[in-house]
Amino acid sequence: MTKINHLSKGHLALIFGVPLLLLLGITYLAFLPVFASQNLSYAITLDLIFTVPIVYFLLIWKTKIPKTTTVPFLILGVVIASFIIPKEHQTILAFAKQFLIPIIEFSIFTFALFKIRKVYLAIQSAKSETPDFLEIARKVVGEILPEKAAVFFLMELSLFYYCFFTWSKPSLPNNAFTYHKRSDLVLIFGVFIGLVVVETFTFHLLVERWSPIIAWIGTGLSLYSMVQIIGIIKSTSRRPIILKNESVLLRFGMMSETEVAYEDIERVELSQRTISNNPLAKKLGTELTSHNVVIYLKKENTLHGLFGIKNNFNILSLFVDDHKKFKEEIDQRTSPEIKE
Repeated sequence: MTKINHLSKGHLALIFGVPLLLLLGITYLAFLPVFASQNLSYAITLDLIFTVPIVYFLLIWKTKIPKTTTVPFLILGVVIASFIIPKEHQTILAFAKQFLIPIIEFSIFTFALFKIRKVYLAIQSAKSETPDFLEIARKVVGEILPEKAAVFFLMELSLFYYCFFTWSKPSLPNNAFTYHKRSDLVLIFGVFIGLVVVETFTFHLLVERWSPIIAWIGTGLSLYSMVQIIGIIKSTSRRPIILKNESVLLRFGMMSETEVAYEDIERVELSQRTISNNPLAKKLGTELTSHNVVIYLKKENTLHGLFGIKNNFNILSLFVDDHKKFKEEIDQRTSPEIKE
């Protein structure tokens, strides 16, 4: 049985609206005098912590929405019941808090570990194909968490992976182009790391006399910033530009990426000129890094950045180590003679 990949606004309104209306309706009934008895309080409690989550679960059964999103409805039901059910009628609620919630928490933790192990095994099995950790992790994490939460979790997971678990020199396929060897990327990010180290040391010495706790919190945040910078730098050597059969996959580490079909490319120029006064002119990477290639498109495309940020573009500037060969390869794939 196939699952629904794309949901209409009406379908989404039904999926989330029905459980929320049930919660509101049950909450309203709980304040009516007729529902003040013990048995009816028990019934309302069961509806809040079981009926509503089950209804939501059935509504998402044939969709791509992660089943783990049922848990927030259960927790919300427990929270609401804690406020609206009289203290003397919270026997079932107390049982749920003591036994049901810990079981669910343990199940989620176990499920997350299983999925993380699945990520690791997927990477190991794809080593011969020069696997892209971010691409594989994106697919697996999407099965664990809702889309918005998955974006942030994926970023943190990728940062730690590239920072601490990528030490060997990557082996790149013949259709790959690097952009980290001759660019000013390492220099720029190296300066940032140096500034973070100096500021962290100075901040810690100054604040420690006033509050050691705040000083160490600030130091921890600075160290985390360094992990982010190092993770981004190391990801650039492991996420090269790839020339596919029908398209080119343009990437700048884990910071940004896009895929452009050859038939959508108007021309490629070798240029370091800055393109201004054009809102659809974007840079693959950061505004601080230089570029030596500019790709002009026949129509708009989408550039995917950190935290799921998307930007439309029809002109893209980027840096490629072997920029002349890159242009030659693109020209060959976009020339009319090749298409015929």
